[in-house]
Amino acid sequence: MVNLFLKVANHLLQFVAAFDLLPPLIDEHPSAALLQLVLQVQRCCVLWKIFIFEILALFDKIVDFWQQVRLDPATYGAFCRGQITF
Repeated sequence: MVNLFLKVANHLLQFVAAFDLLPPLIDEHPSAALLQLVLQVQRCCVLWKIFIFEILALFDKIVDFWQQVRLDPATYGAFCRGQITF
């Protein structure tokens, strides 16, 4: 689910970034400044959502790891030896 959202968000970000090619064409339009502001806000929202989902995915990995450690002490030993990383 998280991977699907990240893929969709990445495509959306690429689509929004493609609008960076338009400024020379729209600078003469009266609402050009508003359009640029809307695009910047959308880009920030997409980046924020990607960041949050990456943090949640990392948190998921950490929780899974500690559950494994609780059930199998050999996992903790492997982590201490550097055989398991995040």
